[in-house]
Amino acid sequence: MKDIASGRGNQMTDSLYAQLCARYPGASTDRHGNVFIDCVNCGRPARDKKCSFSPKGFFCFICSEGGGLQKLARLLDLPASHLSACGHAQADACPHADRQADSDYRPPPTLPQKPPPQWTRNPQAWLERFLAHPRRIELWQKYRPFTLETIAAHQFGAGILPATRCRHERITYPVYSDGKIVSLRGRVISCDCPKWINSAWSKAALWGRGLLRSGLEMVLICESPPDSVLAMQELEGVISVASSNGAGKFDDEWAKAIADSKPELVVVALDNNLPGQVMGDQRTAAAKEWRADHPRARRLPVANGPRIATMLANHGTPVHLLDWREFDAPLGADIGWLVSREIMDNGQTGFP
Repeated sequence: MKDIASGRGNQMTDSLYAQLCARYPGASTDRHGNVFIDCVNCGRPARDKKCSFSPKGFFCFICSEGGGLQKLARLLDLPASHLSACGHAQADACPHADRQADSDYRPPPTLPQKPPPQWTRNPQAWLERFLAHPRRIELWQKYRPFTLETIAAHQFGAGILPATRCRHERITYPVYSDGKIVSLRGRVISCDCPKWINSAWSKAALWGRGLLRSGLEMVLICESPPDSVLAMQELEGVISVASSNGAGKFDDEWAKAIADSKPELVVVALDNNLPGQVMGDQRTAAAKEWRADHPRARRLPVANGPRIATMLANHGTPVHLLDWREFDAPLGADIGWLVSREIMDNGQTGFP
């Protein structure tokens, strides 16, 4: 009797597995018969290969959702009795099938989550440490022509960021959201580590969001918060915002927040490079140079300037994409380069 029941269970598992395979035609598989899918719980895409199902069940290594095939069918709103046929004459003919069914499947145990780093408990103490650095004003003014008032107002400091792999001193600044420090970010001074990094557990935020209000003539979107600070220091009456984690992390929700403030114009002024908004012949030259430096790369970096401009336009906001060619700007030019030009001293910013 036990053998009959076991055989019937295997047949049901094989049939359900084969029918689930039919729901994902062309899905990526491995040699064990695992079919990679978008997680039904956290939505992690199949291309990341973090969630899969097999005759033994399914499991996601991101959110730890898992269980048997019947549970997966329910989560997909496809009861087993209503699933479509596999498309093959027999379940054994399914190219994905692995005939090692196991009704006692249990997902692997979840790993214990690491506690938040110490800086998140008292970020103000770290901020005070950075502000006490004896060379912070010298280092920041070497990076950009900031005034003493600007450095003090935006709490620009220097020191070794906590909870990072880089153990060298950097120029640092805090990122606030809803009145709380959510990120400590720093730029390299002289080491070979990545140029910009955050302390672990930092959260992305729209720097300058609190300055948005109705009736603004222009909002300037820059590559980084220090660029935004410099722009507001040098351009009277301009409000500038930036992603705290770089332009590549600019979120559509932030674009909506800018649109809701109903500015007369939004100017996107990212750096004059491939990840920014380089245009025309300069883009061709930059792409050639980038491919030479990254021979194994399959595609060019995403141009974030046009991407951000498109998001704003989708929310009905008048937007202008700054064309660096109007200033004869070299590759890699940024707001700092623009500020150093006599154009800015004459009040001719090139902004419409």
